[in-house]
Amino acid sequence: MIGLGSGSLDGVWTDSGLWAAVGGHVNAGAGIKIADIDSGLDFSNPCFDPTGYTYPAGYPRYDNADDARLVTPKVIVARAYFRPDDPPQYSRDARDDPFSVGQGGHGTHTAGAMVCNYGTVAPAGLDHARTAISGVAPRAYLMCTASCIGA
Repeated sequence: MIGLGSGSLDGVWTDSGLWAAVGGHVNAGAGIKIADIDSGLDFSNPCFDPTGYTYPAGYPRYDNADDARLVTPKVIVARAYFRPDDPPQYSRDARDDPFSVGQGGHGTHTAGAMVCNYGTVAPAGLDHARTAISGVAPRAYLMCTASCIGA
């Protein structure tokens, strides 16, 4: 829809438009750090597989030693920016749960739309079959800056 190319991500893909302008999907987003402020992130989602990434200078960053387990060379920040006297209140229904793939997982979904690794095989959902997907900037780093939780 935004002119990244044509074909099948798990087959033959021809870069065009934006991806062609940046040197193809293998370079799209390279070196860019993107923050996702949303309902949380499922760090175990294959979209955020750190294979082939290294931490950029000055990273990883996280709030406390317990959060160190959440960062990877792909997800380089795990921080929550809440006022201590007014933490967020979640309804904790499926729309807010980052692990609820079939029902919500909104933060995981929005982060994936931005930085999901090229050719990641996504599980079947309510409106699609199992398929290969990619974020718009698949080589970008992700900074989870909201309710960052891990598996």
